Amino acid sequence: MIFKDIDLFDIYKESKQTLLDKNIIFIDLSNISQSGHKLNIDNRLIECIRLSSDLIISLDEWINIINKLQISFDNENWIEISNKNFIFNNDKLEINLNEKYQIKFIKLNIKDENYINKIKIEILNRKFPGLMVASRSDGFGARFMPILNAMYLSSKLGYKFGIVWPKSSYDQTSLKKLDNNELAGLYGGNEEFIFDKEFLNLYSYLGKISPANIHAENHDIQDYLKRPHQENFGYHISYDISKLKGLDKYYLKEYPKLWKSIKFAKPVNDIIDNVSQKVQKYFPNKFIAIHIRAGDGVYDYIRSGLDAFYRKMMPNEIAMALIDENLKINNDIVLFGDDFTQLRELKKFYKNKIYLIEDFIDDTIIDIKRVIFDIVFMSKAKEIYSGGSSFAKTASYIGLGKIPEYYFTHFSIDEMIIIVKKYFNYNLNLHQYQKSYSLLFLHNLCLMQHVSRDELISILNQGINYDRNNCAFLVHMFNHYIYLKKYDEANNTLGLLFDLKDFDWMYKYIIRYKDSIYKVFVNNIIGYSQEKYLNISYMASKISIDTKLTRSRILKYLSNYLLGLNIDDKAKNLLNHYINITNKLNVSVNEINSQIETNIKNNENLKSILQNEQIALKNQIDTNKSNEVLIQKLKLEIDILNKQT
Repeated sequence: MIFKDIDLFDIYKESKQTLLDKNIIFIDLSNISQSGHKLNIDNRLIECIRLSSDLIISLDEWINIINKLQISFDNENWIEISNKNFIFNNDKLEINLNEKYQIKFIKLNIKDENYINKIKIEILNRKFPGLMVASRSDGFGARFMPILNAMYLSSKLGYKFGIVWPKSSYDQTSLKKLDNNELAGLYGGNEEFIFDKEFLNLYSYLGKISPANIHAENHDIQDYLKRPHQENFGYHISYDISKLKGLDKYYLKEYPKLWKSIKFAKPVNDIIDNVSQKVQKYFPNKFIAIHIRAGDGVYDYIRSGLDAFYRKMMPNEIAMALIDENLKINNDIVLFGDDFTQLRELKKFYKNKIYLIEDFIDDTIIDIKRVIFDIVFMSKAKEIYSGGSSFAKTASYIGLGKIPEYYFTHFSIDEMIIIVKKYFNYNLNLHQYQKSYSLLFLHNLCLMQHVSRDELISILNQGINYDRNNCAFLVHMFNHYIYLKKYDEANNTLGLLFDLKDFDWMYKYIIRYKDSIYKVFVNNIIGYSQEKYLNISYMASKISIDTKLTRSRILKYLSNYLLGLNIDDKAKNLLNHYINITNKLNVSVNEINSQIETNIKNNENLKSILQNEQIALKNQIDTNKSNEVLIQKLKLEIDILNKQT
């Protein structure tokens, strides 16, 4: 059972019990007093029937002893609860009903009447409508935002707040160094390190509820009080509830109080005290915080995201503009961020007129301690400038009770274009990927402002010089060439894209977001699939199969692709075989290849066709390396046939 004993109360003590036919326990709950939660005021919705006995020590024994468990609302129509719902937990049998039935009567048929007086019965009801659980599993800020949201919503709606704080592999696996750049990485830590034991006993559901990263919610806040709930226990709560209808406009003002109500473990309390002392000592008149989010969006494979994670990362040039703006009015500035090398370069450039958060950190404060120190220190600022990073949001929520000052609302798009162009060539020793990111960011700003395609292509070419493995540059460039009707250039650009190591990752995003951010790209691929443009035809066939388009659409694009490879009509048997399996199994190309391979082994006709085409195919394979999916599979099939003959 998900709920803790402190979450439930036992109504069995108030019930009437009768023994029927020596071995049937009849329980009458019809006169139970009204003491349930607001959605179960008459206690008709039962959470759990729990049985225990010193004589029964396993689930199999319970199943053998209980002949039948039945529930009813009117004492006439009965529902039998299958023993598939029986769970043996902590030496007790739980029959979890999850408030799905209105129940006034229960019949428990015991096979051996000698057990009748040896079984303890509990009928458990919730004290509240359900749980509102923060259960993200990624970075610290992204985990803490839903905690604050869940605390707020539960207090307003009468639910219980809960947390799920799993251990994360990010602590070991996230990117922490690239070339000579020192990066922060991601840390989640363990719940025992962060929270007080008493707090965890009350609110942690780790091991009972699975982690879930819920998207931003935009329904009515009163929908939480409707049935059925999202989950049997209640709701997972999102990191972003700002668009909930009916939400108090100033709800964030309560978050500093919520933060202070959380009971932390001693190491965290020590960090909080340490920060308070240092801020009071060094910044009696407060300071400005600038959070420069880079990390995975600049350095890891997700940098190939088509939108450059616009509004989340902060380009170096934007940070410099904010620094200059605040230096002019004599504000103390502390820089925060996940590219430590970049921050040090900025301090060097500004000749120590600004501070870095590491200026105030002891050598012992590393990993998750460093994360907590940074967030708490940032929360003490009088203003926080950032992108849409959950790290900066958390700091602003718990310190200022509001959202941070987002750079993309502080500056207009035209202003940001001018800023990036102005600061880009300043003499800072930044990693190539930082410069590449700034140019992709600049390109996307210019695209929004309808700058000429030639200028956009020029920006992309400049960006590629700094990062030749970024897929986003080539996708954008392909779209621009199609717009300019330069189809040969577009086709050649795709050939370059297929060879990039992050193409497989990006392709999954293309399929996932084919109707939104990649819509233009996908439409261009589908619209310009022709026999003479082999790369476009290949991509069209790949997308058409993996998005399960109609047979005729798949046939069209695959025909273009195969025609481009000079495969004669006899080899169309392979194509038809391929399409038929696609229709039958309704699965993607990667999943059906093994089926094709198996069928080819036992198909003499197809075997002969492939042997006749062996020389032509091998020549095409050598000259069309980018067409890896079908060609490599055909090559493998030919090799298999050679071994058999």
